[in-house]
Amino acid sequence: MIFKIHLNAPLIGLDGNPMGQETLSKIVANELAFSNKGKPAKMNDWAHTLFTDGFVEADDTDLNFIKDFVHTHERLVNLVKHQVSKAIEAQIREQSLAKDK
Repeated sequence: MIFKIHLNAPLIGLDGNPMGQETLSKIVANELAFSNKGKPAKMNDWAHTLFTDGFVEADDTDLNFIKDFVHTHERLVNLVKHQVSKAIEAQIREQSLAKDK
């Protein structure tokens, strides 16, 4: 199944308010683009789409790679990791349920 994962949400600080103009999609896009690990062409395509459109389309295998990348990336802080992981998991559940109907 191909999932469309939207990350075009603001990064929310500990006070519950958006932290500046940064979105989760742009934060992840920059890390994908500037990483030296993984599949360069695919990661650059994901980065470009996330940065410009705020979403990425990926199958189960690619989503697992993206989730692992976010979870293990040393420059991403836990605040970002948690919000991205939560967004991805919620959308996977939602889209899987919609498919089953």
